[in-house]
Amino acid sequence: MPDHTDAGVGPPQEDEIPLPRGSEIRRALGLDRDGVRMTVGSFEGRRSFVYPEVPPEGGIFRAMHVFVDVVMHVFVDVVARSFPVVGGGRGPARRLGFGIGHGEKVTNRVDAAGAVRQLADMTADPTMYAARFATHGSPDVLTLDEIPIPEPGPGEVRIRVEAAALNHLDLWVRRGLPIEITMPHIGGSDIAGTVDLVGPDVDAFVGLDGDSVAARPGERVVVDPSLAWLDPTSDPANWEGRDPAGLRLIGEHTDGGFAEYVVVPAANVVPIPDSLPFDVAAAASLAGVTAWRGLVTRGGLRDDEVVLVTGASGGVSTMAIQIAKVRGAAVIAVTSTPWVKQVEALGADLVLDRTAGDWATVAGTARDGHGVDLALDSVGAPMWKDLSRSLATGGRIVSYGATGGPKVEIDLRHHFWKQTSFLGTTMGSPEDYRAAMQAVVDGDVAPVIHATLPLARCAEAHRMLEAGEVFGKVVLTPGSGS
Repeated sequence: MPDHTDAGVGPPQEDEIPLPRGSEIRRALGLDRDGVRMTVGSFEGRRSFVYPEVPPEGGIFRAMHVFVDVVMHVFVDVVARSFPVVGGGRGPARRLGFGIGHGEKVTNRVDAAGAVRQLADMTADPTMYAARFATHGSPDVLTLDEIPIPEPGPGEVRIRVEAAALNHLDLWVRRGLPIEITMPHIGGSDIAGTVDLVGPDVDAFVGLDGDSVAARPGERVVVDPSLAWLDPTSDPANWEGRDPAGLRLIGEHTDGGFAEYVVVPAANVVPIPDSLPFDVAAAASLAGVTAWRGLVTRGGLRDDEVVLVTGASGGVSTMAIQIAKVRGAAVIAVTSTPWVKQVEALGADLVLDRTAGDWATVAGTARDGHGVDLALDSVGAPMWKDLSRSLATGGRIVSYGATGGPKVEIDLRHHFWKQTSFLGTTMGSPEDYRAAMQAVVDGDVAPVIHATLPLARCAEAHRMLEAGEVFGKVVLTPGSGS
């Protein structure tokens, strides 16, 4: 049985409750009411219990009063209103949001009705809602389904999802990629929420500062989506037989966060402070680490360089503009007509409308003809010919996507004469991830959230992103209404 003594919450110890032989408390909820501590919970097998802890002096009558009070609420709110305590049912308390989490201590004047509804949730057959697809295709293939809540295995953690953001990756996976994925598939690589259940062999998480943080239910966290990360630029002698091409992503190769709950490896869980809202954490996750590694780690961004960012309305690009500015660069952003004013508001020194003229010549003559030192590109085919001629001598193009097409055309004479470099980047290391998220926590950069929608409108969110109607990120909130 998990040790809850440090937190002072959760189930009482085994010597305090006469447990049936072989039983284990699966969930428990503590109530302090009128000086009497009540523990309601469930054993394995969904058998529920209500256990009063009697104060040492004259507390027996008070304990009986509280016990009757709780039992009456069980009858009225659970039985009479069809919230089953033992077996069957969907446990609707989870979705009613009473603010009483699993394993939390509830103080005086607790909403006992809410507590027993939470008990109903803990003892009923556990299900959740998830936005998923069973076949590839348009956004119409997405459905909101009620499915079993996943259980964490060794080394894993279950998270109650509070916010999950979309990426273009979610569109490509839905349409169909030549990779093996779970089916039916739950997308969503950008995940933030609270730890709901800790699996076996999980003792601690690694915090933003690299220090160890105790793994416990209720911890506010964001999820690093990279699985099996291995730096392909590192010494192969340290790869230990692994292949950098083995990189996988939560929400792409595995089920992701477009659901009420998700199970992820504990190694990918990063605690966040109370000051960081869940929607901001989710929106900054994949975009932040991609922008950070592309600019800082792979691009080698230096003070006072000229940085050009293409596709400047995208989630990664809006983060990249801010990161480059914070690190002392002059920023040129390339976007389309609808987003010029919004990009300017992010702090770009020069915003070029790619539909309004020869943007590459303007960029290439920046800073008295110096040109672009570092270009961060996600567009691909439509941009590279012009990008290559806008580069300064010794300039670099770092590519992290190909939303406009993967086959590019360049004039190699610009490349070899100016001794430029073409680099690729994908995601980032755990160190890149924490550095990017720390910049968000510190307030140096902030993701742009275009819209926040309930999980039930996942298909609508896909359509918005697919139509190019999004500036920044779209965030889904599983706990909100339709």
